[in-house]
Amino acid sequence: MILSIFLTALLLGSVSTIDDSGFCGTPGCTNHPCKKPPACHKCCPGICSANNELRCHQLDNGGSMTTVGKWNGVQLEEIELSDSTLSQFLTTNTTFLYGHCIQCRQLGPDFEVKVSKPTVVVARDNEFIDLCKNNTNNESFLCSECDSGFYHNRRGDCVSCSNLAMDWFIFIVSQIVPSTALFLSLYATGFDMISGGLNSAIFFAQMITTTMDITGSGYIPISNITDSPQTSQNLIGAYQFLYDVWNLEFFSPFSKKLCLFHVDSFLVYFVVEYIIAFYPIAILAFVALVRAICRRVRKRNNSRYWDNSMHNLAMSVFVLSYSKLAVTSMMLIFPVKIYDIGDQYVRTVSLFDPSIEYVSIPYVLFVIIALLVVFILFLYPILLLLMQYLRDYRESNVCLGLDKFFRLFLNDDGAFDEKRVLEAIFLLLRVILLIVRAIPFIFAHQFIIEQGILLIGALAISFFPNRKHMRFVDMFMLVLLVFINTLSIYQYAQVEGSQPLSVSVFYTQYSLVFIPEIWIIVYFVAHFAKWLKRKLLRSCCCPAERTQLLDELSVQDQHK
Repeated sequence: MILSIFLTALLLGSVSTIDDSGFCGTPGCTNHPCKKPPACHKCCPGICSANNELRCHQLDNGGSMTTVGKWNGVQLEEIELSDSTLSQFLTTNTTFLYGHCIQCRQLGPDFEVKVSKPTVVVARDNEFIDLCKNNTNNESFLCSECDSGFYHNRRGDCVSCSNLAMDWFIFIVSQIVPSTALFLSLYATGFDMISGGLNSAIFFAQMITTTMDITGSGYIPISNITDSPQTSQNLIGAYQFLYDVWNLEFFSPFSKKLCLFHVDSFLVYFVVEYIIAFYPIAILAFVALVRAICRRVRKRNNSRYWDNSMHNLAMSVFVLSYSKLAVTSMMLIFPVKIYDIGDQYVRTVSLFDPSIEYVSIPYVLFVIIALLVVFILFLYPILLLLMQYLRDYRESNVCLGLDKFFRLFLNDDGAFDEKRVLEAIFLLLRVILLIVRAIPFIFAHQFIIEQGILLIGALAISFFPNRKHMRFVDMFMLVLLVFINTLSIYQYAQVEGSQPLSVSVFYTQYSLVFIPEIWIIVYFVAHFAKWLKRKLLRSCCCPAERTQLLDELSVQDQHK
């Protein structure tokens, strides 16, 4: 929380951005919240060529080319050209830039392709694109800056932000209250969310909403797959709504539209993301404090049940906060290089805001903090696996002094719990996959690398012989991600080849995405029934029968 306060103080000061004053003209575009476009283009329909470049041309009555548009982070500019200067314009160094930006949405709902390099953006011959379609409602595009009276929400949209108090109230109700209820319920029931078959399903949920979204992080125009772009977006939002819970993001399609600050920089929302990530840790500390007070008042130790509940709660907090911290930090760390139309390097900017230079203050301070967070997140599971290998296989005590840092992964005898050590592999996979996602690889290269990482992870899991059937559940979840990823690569190949997306492939992906959710529901229901049965047995009036049945349930738990 101290870190969050520090970051907030930095952000409420000035943010060093690139000065593009005088760079834009907005003829025909009025009352739009974006200072830095896409409002800053000449509002007129255009014809896009199919040469795999984001280069839109307006044709005069004679059919000759008069304008050329080029993407500048989140900016589209048009310049009047004559036929004699056209070829020179396309080959010489100009101020027209392109580059990948994680918040650079797309030109519009009928042309939704992520901007990375000109070869990424594909248009069919003579495809009509209305650059101003649906560009009047304050929510159509993500912008680096907002006009006076408009401010960023959690998605990066420019909105009026008229009632901060109400938005904060809704944010607390939709984010803080569900998070509190989730973790307190885990503590009250003693539910072990990590050690059983739920572990890999949570990993799937976290990856399918971050590194392996079936939209290809925006590179695959899924919104064009159905007759209605809004229908496509609703389909994607449905599974994100369910799975984002495991990224500590509740009611995400709604909550991210909330405006919480009257500030010009979107950077401030990274403070909010860190607060969300650290909040479960605050809940854990509160529960630990209450338990310590209860021990002093009662002057005796709490029951074994509550000790186990505390241990399970700590592990759940660790895994969910771990993922949220990793996702947030990766977005801050990795920069992107911006090039001009002549393919010459211009500058390095933030991954999510092309108006902020990477080495500017305070952004570079964010980067340093994020680097420290990622270093710890990456090092922790590696040390855990190393300690487990030295102690259990080499029978060495060289790392004995580090045991207190890994108590979550030890059983009552001080030995490593194999079921929890397996979580270290998933922790490592999370960080590695998020690193791959953040590095601006070519899309196909990124997905191929992810495939290899997942297959290596599945192979590593196969060496846990005591896991029995749950080992196959874990391996199945990883292979399922690989298969869904493969279908995404196929869809991307269709985009690159200017071919229509496959509707059958999309619905196959969409159906497969929900398999882990079905497993999660079944798992929760089964374990809730078992928990309820334990409660009923403890109130049984037959001590001998009660003891026997409880012992049988304990044996079943050990063989999960």
